[in-house]
Amino acid sequence: MSVETEAANKNSSPSRKQKILAELMEWLICVSRNPQSWTMWHRLRHGRRYHRAFDDLNLIHRIPHSILDAEYEDNDISFINWGISRYVADRNMSIDISVAWLLIEFVKDVPDDRRGELTWTPPQALFDLAAKHKRGLLYE
Repeated sequence: MSVETEAANKNSSPSRKQKILAELMEWLICVSRNPQSWTMWHRLRHGRRYHRAFDDLNLIHRIPHSILDAEYEDNDISFINWGISRYVADRNMSIDISVAWLLIEFVKDVPDDRRGELTWTPPQALFDLAAKHKRGLLYE
């Protein structure tokens, strides 16, 4: 991060990118905490939901590398190309509406000068799911 970017981050409110990532982390960490408190029997009985928590945490594990940067960084582009694309493919569209909306918003906000670095385009089904979302960001 450059000195100018660091100074700008200190003197301004969080960027839309930072707000999206913060809400995505909050949502998925909270959802993932519940299965971790289950008994072993409950985990075995409802294994799919228990393992879904690992998918959610795997999606967000690299966010801390760039959440403090207001602008899109290489990590964010990699997060879209590899992390989000794999999450969507692995979940086979079994994604919460709020999460789908946050992912779409994050991809849509990539600046024009970085769009050429994207190798993944969200499927129409993800756009359709995200369209069901009825509110904006919590932090706006």
